[in-house]
Amino acid sequence: MSEDAEMEKVKDIIKLMEVITLTSYVKGGNPVSALIIAKAESGKTEILKILKGYKHTIFLNDLSFKPLTETLFPLIKEGKLKHIIVADFINVTQHKKSADNLIPVLNSLMEEGVSELAYYGSQAKFTPPLNCGLLTGITKRYFDKHIIFWRQIGFLTRMIPISYSYSASTVLEINTAIMNQEKRKDESVVLPNLKTLLDIKITKPIAMQLQTISEMLCNTNSVYISIGDNTRTRKIEMESYGFRLHKIIRNIAKALSIYNSKGKGKEVTQEDVTELTKLIAFVNFNFKEV
Repeated sequence: MSEDAEMEKVKDIIKLMEVITLTSYVKGGNPVSALIIAKAESGKTEILKILKGYKHTIFLNDLSFKPLTETLFPLIKEGKLKHIIVADFINVTQHKKSADNLIPVLNSLMEEGVSELAYYGSQAKFTPPLNCGLLTGITKRYFDKHIIFWRQIGFLTRMIPISYSYSASTVLEINTAIMNQEKRKDESVVLPNLKTLLDIKITKPIAMQLQTISEMLCNTNSVYISIGDNTRTRKIEMESYGFRLHKIIRNIAKALSIYNSKGKGKEVTQEDVTELTKLIAFVNFNFKEV
């Protein structure tokens, strides 16, 4: 099994993440954010690196308050940046003081927008408010350590969780590839040549299906089993009304229509919904095996 084949194992996750980057082209919706959760050495960073070629994205190994506000905010304001990709969110959490200031700003950035910000003795106002998505990854162990706080401040409800794990056969195949020194070929990302926001319609029958999908996901993600440092499990209630998730699913469906039609489609099709149902198999905390 080559590294190409390893990526083949997570091709649905890769496509889902690519579609999420295209939510920045959906008229009337905010760019969707996502958090990939998996064990160490599961290829999270490799998946995120694939998104580097997408327009209006920036790939970073780390992120802190000052670079966000002083370097990235101007790009967001100019419309040049729609998604911030952070290779490993663990790096962000290592800066305790900075992270405490950063996460509330990211909360606003991912949803209602940053309209006013006071920092380092100065104050800035933004009209219209600044919106930007966050795409990042974290290990399950680190996620377990932060889930309660992130849940309390609403950080997790502003992004979709994407979890997966490797089966025993996949682990064996990857180790065989390493032994044989097989390497993955670099491939360029082919993007729809989009220049403007696209108004993608959703018919009432499709809208009802998307509502059902979001309700199903909300119920599926209503409980999370966390493992503490003492290996004891904790049952964490994640239940919510699901309004944010419903909006996110609608935006992803529209972006999937853009992806599949290469920017030429006008509305979400039944085929798009069928594929969306397949892709969201990983939008939960179930760590589905690949």
